[in-house]
Amino acid sequence: HFSITEDAAPPGGIRGISVADSIVRTGNGCCIIGARRNPVRDVRFRNLDLAISGLRRAARLGEKSFPEPLPAWWWTYPVTPNAWFFRHVRGLVLDNVRVDWRAAKGKWRSVVRAEEVQDMDVCNLVEDGFRPGKSDPALDLVNVRRASIRAARAAPGTSVFLRVAGRSSGGVTLAGSDLRAARCPSVLGDRAPAGAIVVDGALVCQTPRKCNKNLPFASGDRGHVD
Repeated sequence: HFSITEDAAPPGGIRGISVADSIVRTGNGCCIIGARRNPVRDVRFRNLDLAISGLRRAARLGEKSFPEPLPAWWWTYPVTPNAWFFRHVRGLVLDNVRVDWRAAKGKWRSVVRAEEVQDMDVCNLVEDGFRPGKSDPALDLVNVRRASIRAARAAPGTSVFLRVAGRSSGGVTLAGSDLRAARCPSVLGDRAPAGAIVVDGALVCQTPRKCNKNLPFASGDRGHVD
């Protein structure tokens, strides 16, 4: 994980993270956390397999120890019930990333949870195995601006693939993805403005209650949302 405390000020900071062609095994999820006035910049993960093996620290904390806003903290280590957790990041790339849930235990939630992120590019995101938190969205975006999601694939049993929430959200596009396995490909969450999501060129503007199998692209809500 990488994190910046809120009292950190430029020119100090974290920027230019690049991880590629790797297999990563974790029981705690991966966290990249910047500060509101000093975000982490230019983060790239390419050709990466992330194998989830447990929720080790999170299991000790228990699900009730995950109040919003995330993450929870185990001493100085951030713990999240998501495979990836990003907050206050400018410039994020997930390219050809696979999340393997086959050995996962515990009460996991989403593949990606992103908060206060700008300029996000997700291409060819795939999850294998049964994610314990299938009732949670695979991608949970809160106050995310300018995000492009392409060539993704929903795992069987997915309830919602993409949820966008927060009044600052906008410019989220979802295109060219195989979401047939998801009950709802996309939903608008709490306080998300109408038109925050565009799916294959069409605006998503319907409420979660209207999302069903008869609406292939409908417009959720857990969490702290501003």
